[in-house]
Amino acid sequence: MRKGLLPVIAILCLLLLAACGGSEPKPPISDTPFGVGETAVFKDLKFTALRVQESFGDQFWKPDEGKVFVGVEFLIENISDKDYSISSLMMFTAYADGFAVSFSLSAEVFFGDTLGGTISPGKKLQGYYALEVPANWQEIEIQIIPELFSTSKAVFVFNK
Repeated sequence: MRKGLLPVIAILCLLLLAACGGSEPKPPISDTPFGVGETAVFKDLKFTALRVQESFGDQFWKPDEGKVFVGVEFLIENISDKDYSISSLMMFTAYADGFAVSFSLSAEVFFGDTLGGTISPGKKLQGYYALEVPANWQEIEIQIIPELFSTSKAVFVFNK
C-alpha cells in the first residue's frame, strides 16, 4: 500500500508547486504618478481621482489637534464582466510626506461617501478615501493595488 501512495503524493506535490509558481509578476502599470483628473486602468477596474479636499471638520467630527481631514474623491469603474468587491481598507495605502498614514473612519464619516461595496459589470462607484494627516502636510501619496497579492499598482500623488 505504501508503494501506491508514493506516486500519488509525488503528483500532488508537483501540482501544488505548479499552482504556487504562477506567471511572472506584472510590473506596475505606470512609472509616473497619477494626479487629479487622471485615470489608472487595470485589467478589471479604472480608478480616476476627481478631487482632493482638506477640512478641519465640523462640530461633530474633528481631527486631532494639529491635524486635518483630507478626502480624495475617486470614481471607480468596473470594466470586467463580473461583480467586483471594493474595499478601501484592502486596496489603498497612503503616505503623508513619506510617512504611512491610516484610513480615518472619522474623516470618512465627515466626507460622507465611502469607497466600499460591490460594483456590477459596467457600473461605477464614487466616494472618498479619507485620511487624518498633519495640518502642515505637503504631499499625499495613495497607492492602489486592486487585487490581493498583485504586484501591479497605481500611485496617485497630490500636493498641497
